[in-house]
Amino acid sequence: MIDGMLFDANPVATFVCDGVTLAILAANDRAVADFAHSRAELTALTLLDLTPAEDRTSLAEAFAGLGDDQTVTLRERRTQGRDAAILHVDLSISLPILFGERRARVVIVHRAPRRFLRAVPNDANVHNEATTLLEGRAAQDQGGSLALVHVTWVTAAAQRGHEYRELSGRAVAEILERIAPANSVIARYADDVFAVHVAVGRTRTMRTFARNVLNAFERPIPVAGDEIVAIPRIGIAVRARGRDERSPLVHDAQAALDSALHGGDAVEFFTEELAGQHERRAIVDRNLRHAITQRRLAAVYQPIVSLRTGQVVGAESLLRWDCPGIGPVPAPEFIAIAEESGLIGRLGEWMLREACAQARRWHLAGFTGFHVSVNVSARQVEQRQFVRFVTSLCESTGLPPHDLELEIGEGALMRSSAAAENLCALRRLGVQIAVDNFGTGLSALSALGTLPLDVLKIDRFVIGPLGADDFKAQVVRSVVALAHERGLRVVAEGVETAEQAETLRELGCDQGQGFLFGAPTTPEDISGRLERERFQARIAPVHEGD
Repeated sequence: MIDGMLFDANPVATFVCDGVTLAILAANDRAVADFAHSRAELTALTLLDLTPAEDRTSLAEAFAGLGDDQTVTLRERRTQGRDAAILHVDLSISLPILFGERRARVVIVHRAPRRFLRAVPNDANVHNEATTLLEGRAAQDQGGSLALVHVTWVTAAAQRGHEYRELSGRAVAEILERIAPANSVIARYADDVFAVHVAVGRTRTMRTFARNVLNAFERPIPVAGDEIVAIPRIGIAVRARGRDERSPLVHDAQAALDSALHGGDAVEFFTEELAGQHERRAIVDRNLRHAITQRRLAAVYQPIVSLRTGQVVGAESLLRWDCPGIGPVPAPEFIAIAEESGLIGRLGEWMLREACAQARRWHLAGFTGFHVSVNVSARQVEQRQFVRFVTSLCESTGLPPHDLELEIGEGALMRSSAAAENLCALRRLGVQIAVDNFGTGLSALSALGTLPLDVLKIDRFVIGPLGADDFKAQVVRSVVALAHERGLRVVAEGVETAEQAETLRELGCDQGQGFLFGAPTTPEDISGRLERERFQARIAPVHEGD
């Protein structure tokens, strides 16, 4: 048990977390202030939600490895508050306690100052100087240029301990010091991000610097008798002295870096357009967290039909969301943001719960055998608890596992052995596994023999030219024949014309999905269509053979 008054009065951020799921059961006032979430928001999250995506596995493993007689302090960890702001901390984890009826642990979050680093650190003034240059000068409108260089470790440093990563960081800083323009200060801005502040605001100077950085990182970096490979991404903001700006220079450079990390070029310069994109991303990310917690998302369903009979045999569940202040946000946009911010697990769980519950409602209405298809991400499927979650979900909703179909991209299946193992386990339970968007990746047809699959969904990119492209028709025929030889059901996506449907039928494709058969719609509309088809079947029975 814990003393409520002492807990709330603790000047250090403190949580009570479920010892297994890491769900946050309680948070004190300091935690609310440090993480910039309300108490209600925090208790709807897990400790993993407050951890950058790349650090979650190690945190979960640290908790899982604790015995009942063990306490531990996890030093130099990273957590994140609202808008994914990184907090550098030490985590002290207590012995198990009883919190209500749940076994929990108290987690005390000790803030650690962000450490700034010159290429060759010398004294305590380094921190103060870097802070002044990166934040103070911009606030005082001193102008200049700022480059944020993010380093992705490809080998060695990514797997080794803290000391080796520090040596790697120093090696990177030394490279940046050698090639930085005159009057520069190099600082450690975050664990894998280095800041280079230049006293003058010249775009040409920063273009030359960025090009030199990319050239320098083309070669492996020697570290402690070893070599590491690192990939840089650079965001740059340039500001002339005396120019009136509303946002700090570091904010603009961060917006440019975000663009470089999220699908842009290796080097991105800040522009007003990027500012709008950065602000939109922040709004979407912030509001999406609330939408998941407060169930403000919507699920729609697109019919999947038998190409032989034309009857609806299933539906794919799709997410829709109106973001406050923005309006409807395209699903690919907010799903990508969820992937990057670590929300994809919670988003995926919400979708699975909603789809399974709806499928069970259709079954109870008499539409037995009707299956529902749900897209899942590789990150979601890789989680150790994913198999247990899906199994529990089928049991709690009463949905037969064989009427649940999980869709995952072919690239994710081929890259992730953990995902493939979990999907194999689910197949043994009866859950159907579909490879989505087949034909857009780099996998060979022969790879179908090694993947844990029941369904192959051919991408609309391949389906589109059918009827006008004999070669594409032959490709589809070959894919269908190979899939059938493996015992797979084949679904064509993006079917929009009767000519496409007829060609697919002739090529042996089993099922189709697309605007020809129906746009994504509400569960009520799907129910109405199933009712009409059931009525017609009583008049002229149709036997499904595929």
